[in-house]
Amino acid sequence: LKLCISGVRLMAMQGVKCMHMISAFGGTGGYPRVIPMLCDGCIEKANHPNHKRGCVIALTVALRVWTGASTAMERMMTLILKAIESSAGDRDPAVREDGRKFFWALHARFPNVAEDLLVGMDATNQKRLHKCK
Repeated sequence: LKLCISGVRLMAMQGVKCMHMISAFGGTGGYPRVIPMLCDGCIEKANHPNHKRGCVIALTVALRVWTGASTAMERMMTLILKAIESSAGDRDPAVREDGRKFFWALHARFPNVAEDLLVGMDATNQKRLHKCK
């Protein structure tokens, strides 16, 4: 996570890639203990955009790959929903775009929860989410 906020662009991108690979190669069970840390990285306003983006990408991959960690994700659903809301409405366009992908990964895994979240969002965010689909 610390590598994601490096001032050197190459190092920051490698930090984001590292987060992606850790999530992708966690197997079907994944590492559920990192979900709260990644969600906090998305929610914190003071975090660097690359840090937020790395956390959003890692959570997106986790939702897509960690099929055996459904019960752990269901227990942490409130954190995941807050992370989606904050990342989809972030100031940085790259974080917003990845936040929309994060939402659609949630929609593919837990469609009822995602629909409830979509209904609760404002009209602008709903339009942006549907554009990204």
